[in-house]
Amino acid sequence: MEAVTDFASLLVMVTLALVCPILADRIPRHIVPETVFLLMLGAAFGPYGLGLIHTNEVIGFLSELGCGFLFLLAGREIEPSMLSGHEGRRGLAAWGVSFVVAVAISGLLPRVGYGTTTGWATAIMLTTTAIGTLMPILAERGLVGTPVGDGVVSYGTWGEICPIVAIVMLLSARVAWQSAVILLGLVLLCVVIARHGASARRRGTRVYRLMVEKANGTAQTMVRLTMFLLVLLVTISAVFDVDIVLGAFAAGFVLQYLVPKGDEAFDQKLGGMGYGFFIPVFFIYSGTRIDVTAVASRPVMLAVFILALLLVRSVPVFVLAATDRANPRRLSVRASASVAVYCATALPLVVAVTTIAVAAGAMSQGMASVLVAAGAVTVFLMPLLGQLAIRAAGASELDVATLAEDTADLGPAVVEAAGHARMRERHAARIALRMHIEHMIESGESPEAVARYLAEELHFEGDEHRVHAVERRIERMQGSHRRVY
Repeated sequence: MEAVTDFASLLVMVTLALVCPILADRIPRHIVPETVFLLMLGAAFGPYGLGLIHTNEVIGFLSELGCGFLFLLAGREIEPSMLSGHEGRRGLAAWGVSFVVAVAISGLLPRVGYGTTTGWATAIMLTTTAIGTLMPILAERGLVGTPVGDGVVSYGTWGEICPIVAIVMLLSARVAWQSAVILLGLVLLCVVIARHGASARRRGTRVYRLMVEKANGTAQTMVRLTMFLLVLLVTISAVFDVDIVLGAFAAGFVLQYLVPKGDEAFDQKLGGMGYGFFIPVFFIYSGTRIDVTAVASRPVMLAVFILALLLVRSVPVFVLAATDRANPRRLSVRASASVAVYCATALPLVVAVTTIAVAAGAMSQGMASVLVAAGAVTVFLMPLLGQLAIRAAGASELDVATLAEDTADLGPAVVEAAGHARMRERHAARIALRMHIEHMIESGESPEAVARYLAEELHFEGDEHRVHAVERRIERMQGSHRRVY
């Protein structure tokens, strides 16, 4: 009988997962992400709603796998250079400022105080950025690879990593040095796996060749390798009582060194497994944990938490992004505002932190429902505000140097031209070229025409491969522009 209940709950969840993309497509301009519908319908059909989804251990375990997949895919998308580079360092500084402000605010709240479990939990939640949730939204809106999209990744990734570390260090029952040793051990394990895997790939060892040869057959070796990494690192996280998000994110990061990005067939398989089943189950399950009655009885608290997220997370990101004069892909004030509000999107870690706080007796289930609901609201509200800011900024922050830079295979002539363009950023010739390219793209000129014009200006018109590479990049830009407007 219990198995029947599990399958019935799962049937409801996969039905909702199937319906949500259809509902999202009905909304003009796709301003409501599919994730919002998953959360809303999860709340409506869960224990606090119609009661058609029973949240037992089986469904909870599937949800954890979905959370793991979400962060694995996010970790695979993150470029290491975006974290260690100039913009990444400013992203880390922005999170540090956010955390200091969050600690100060949480300490002033009634029944919270400094140094308490509730205080640390509140501070951590106010500094989170749901980069795993944002990646599919950015992809849907054509922002991946644009200055705004890269800014969200550079600033937002630290809003995912640092709160995870803070959870381990501040909300664990262990002493701080034990938590630090566990984190260091996990990092070293990831480094060892990545180095040996990358070495085997470069040398083309027999085992690696076998994995590649059987990657597309019934063995699906690369997918099995991915699942091994995910389950291995998540299991280690669980054994040492570390949030599984850390292990899943690390698995995605390590996977880059074993299977480099650009393998479209492999990425489609992972996306099919994740977004086709596990990730929708996670979001629907997260929605079932929202007690709608408790949320409705505390509307002020809901609004205060959302405003606090904007204050604590968005303001430091906006200030550091808007004043970044050393960044060659400098963002305008409005584009910086877009990056900042996107970074205030929070959900998965809010779920994780509230779960820990409720289990420790530091937070009531009603309060947790309000905070999870606030996180769900940000998944709709912040991308919407970010989209409006991009529209005001002029679509995708189109830039000639960026266009050449993002098509790295264009050769020395284009790279040199882009370099000179950056050094002469305010020179009239570059501005004129940029404005003309923007006008051609925004007016709907064909990608081929724009690519050939740019090829003539940058003197690579004889190289068809390079022209087609630029043409593909322009197609993505125009797709982003149409979605924004």
